[in-house]
Formats: sequence, structure tokens, C-alpha cells
Amino acid sequence: MKIEIYTDGSCRGNPGPGGWGAIILYDNHEIQLAEQCLKTTNQEMELVAAANGLFFVDYHLKMADEDITLYTDSAYFYCCWKDEWWKKWQWNGWLNSKGLPVANKGVWELLIPWFKKSNFSIVKVKGHSANEYNEKADRLATGEVKPIKT
Repeated sequence: MKIEIYTDGSCRGNPGPGGWGAIILYDNHEIQLAEQCLKTTNQEMELVAAANGLFFVDYHLKMADEDITLYTDSAYFYCCWKDEWWKKWQWNGWLNSKGLPVANKGVWELLIPWFKKSNFSIVKVKGHSANEYNEKADRLATGEVKPIKT
């Protein structure tokens, strides 16, 4: 069985209130996940969307061994997987190319085991380009974003 996960993150302000959305497709089923975060960044929400989608597939569906394709419009997330930045970060003690601590280390540590799986791949999609499920994930992510009242 093939599993597809479409993810997106959103943030108003950077940092600011944000949200993430994930859509999981398998065997004629569609599961939608979304959540709000009070203070976050857009990059963090992109990663959290992916981590939560994968967690759902593993923990709730018990399908981690199936072929999984994750679709994202985040170049940051996609390039980390494709160009294996994560290997350099681990080698350098979680410092980036500028010698600074890697942002969102905790979320990356949840994602890296997936990067090592032969049944896992990521496809970069163009955001806001009429990709049905990317648009749905975007609506889930932005629909969860609510301004914080002060």
C-alpha cells in the first residue's frame, strides 16, 4: 500500500502564532490533522506538520513499513532531506554552516529516522499552485492560525 502525506505550516509574524496541517491519503481514506501553536516560526510549523503526519502513520495507523511519500512546499525541509544537511549537522555537533546551533533541532531529530528509511521519500511541490492537497494542507494550517489577544 502507498501512503501519501501532504503537509504545510503557517505563521503570522516570525515568530508569532502559527499552525500546521497534514493530510494523509491511503487506501481511499483521507485523514486531516491540524493544530495551533501560540509562538512559533514558519519553518518550525513546516517541520512539525511533517513530524505529526509521520507520527500518525506510525503510531495510529501502524503503517510505518509501507511506502510513504511526503509532499511539502518547504524548500528548507526538502533540501535538508535531499542534500543530507542533517548528516553534516550531526557530524558538526548540531551546528550549521555558519557555526550556529541548528534551529528546530528537536523536530529534526524526530524526522531523521524517517530520512534513513528506504520506503520514505519527499517530493517538493510549488506552494499556492493549484495542487489540490497542498492547498488543503495550507488551508488547514492557516485556518488554525488565530491572533493572540493581548
